[in-house]
Amino acid sequence: MVIQLKSLIGFLALGLLLLVGKVSAAPGDRIVTGRGALESINTFHLKGLDTYRGLYATVFFVSGREAGLGLAGSRPRIRQVMKIEGPFEIHGGGELVSIPATAVARIGALQFNYVMIVVHSPYIEKIAIRNLDGSIPEGQGKVDTSITDDSSPFNHKDLFILKKFQVTSAEKAGKIIQLMPHTILP
Repeated sequence: MVIQLKSLIGFLALGLLLLVGKVSAAPGDRIVTGRGALESINTFHLKGLDTYRGLYATVFFVSGREAGLGLAGSRPRIRQVMKIEGPFEIHGGGELVSIPATAVARIGALQFNYVMIVVHSPYIEKIAIRNLDGSIPEGQGKVDTSITDDSSPFNHKDLFILKKFQVTSAEKAGKIIQLMPHTILP
């Protein structure tokens, strides 16, 4: 009886700590909070954006599925935007774009499995993504689709798509992610 009571108290104390967010996690670890599982991502660095000097990069952590037959270079269909980080200014001259450490929450059964890096003008108030069929994934808040000029939220200068493992393996190893202009990485 005493052992069961101690176990119950320990379990309740741990649950309370998790709910109030007082437990930290190592990169790539999952912790459970009131919203769901959190996956922490260390700072990672992007290289290969020199041609976009003066523009900005915004990073979208998304949940999606491979399009069609899943051929290399095909663009995934995005179901949910899990988190948006940025915008980050691209300075050029070989300087890396550093994406700071963050945590991405699981939403229901969805977890992020792609990272989309959108290069855009600094004059766009709110950047957004849409699927090739024109549908707008949830998780971006209200997106004004009536804007059709250069300030459109979909006026991307370029788009890079990375699979989750490319980001998590690079940040764990302290490596730099080399982006190739005008390509979607496999």
